[in-house]
Amino acid sequence: AAVATVFPPPLACGCGTGAMARRAQDGYDLVAADGESDPVTFADDLMRCLLKKGFCILSGDSDDDSLGAALREIKQLAFNGELERPPDEIAEGLLGTESPSRYAQLERRPREDDGSRLGALDERMSSFGQQLEPAALAYLNIDLRSRGHGFVLEVGSESDADGPSALTADTCYRWLATFESHRFMCLHFLGPAGGLLSMQPFDGISGSHKVHIEPGMWVILRADVLSHTFVPKSTSYVLGCFFFTNQGDAEPRRKQREFPRVPIAEKLDKWLLETVKNFKETTENEEELEALTSRAVQRMTNQMYHKGA
Repeated sequence: AAVATVFPPPLACGCGTGAMARRAQDGYDLVAADGESDPVTFADDLMRCLLKKGFCILSGDSDDDSLGAALREIKQLAFNGELERPPDEIAEGLLGTESPSRYAQLERRPREDDGSRLGALDERMSSFGQQLEPAALAYLNIDLRSRGHGFVLEVGSESDADGPSALTADTCYRWLATFESHRFMCLHFLGPAGGLLSMQPFDGISGSHKVHIEPGMWVILRADVLSHTFVPKSTSYVLGCFFFTNQGDAEPRRKQREFPRVPIAEKLDKWLLETVKNFKETTENEEELEALTSRAVQRMTNQMYHKGA
């Protein structure tokens, strides 16, 4: 049985050692804006939090008007049909499946220069990644190489009549690469409602820690060691991205892994192996295989069954 893990209040956890920690309000570890005024000290305090408990709660500087502007941009994404229900297997690795969700990847990053509030927030996520990079290498020997596309999640969606989409080999393959390489997850809770963010180590022993979320909060967490599930009070929106270690061109199953796989990556890998095995057993030639899946999955299938898994 899981043993409850008791985390001390943020200001007592020793995450921050100087004025930055003292400036943080009760319930927060750090102030997000301090990352711009003193990035070196901020990065050090941020990493201390991540080492201590696996996550860091930051107070944001977005007022109601700024959050409202971001939400209007997301509403436009929804109007354009860009928000879609992901497969449950993928939603599990994002913010869990306890509340239905819709997902949109920001393929072209919105720019603050264009007057986009999402663009300004996306740039803030990039700043967090740049500040994390040297600290992660120094403290954790994690060599952060890149950040992923920003994404928007509508959680607690009321527009789920069609249910989640079915998992395909191509989708599984793409997300397996993400969940193999992600180390940190950055989340900005845009509201309009708050909720409960639950995080639990993958060690099978520790209990979960729950954070009461309010609009405007930032959370940066160790996606490689913690599960993360968000249950809002009502439909709410979250902006996020992942920060990665090496994401080379090698096939996910052929990359040398320096870190243990997270459970969702294990689950997706097993599903993909079973699926490509079925492809190989039910197709007679390359043309039939090509009609079923992408070239990347075709290559993986052929390498496994012609050269051994």
